[in-house]
Amino acid sequence: MMKEKKNDNDDRAMILVVDDDESFRSLLRLFLENHGYVVCEAGDGREALRVFAEQEPQLILMDADMPVP
Repeated sequence: MMKEKKNDNDDRAMILVVDDDESFRSLLRLFLENHGYVVCEAGDGREALRVFAEQEPQLILMDADMPVP
């Protein structure tokens, strides 16, 4: 579930948050956005690969144990 496309004029770092727990992703998104980051999300590994290719984030925060590789 990609949430935000980075604006070309936006020089803030983008972080991809990958976790199958939607509540945790939302909480982490709120925390990171409040600290000035642009955040995109994925709910599983396949979605993360797609979002990574589209958004090219500078950092990935990923759950190590998810049901879909």
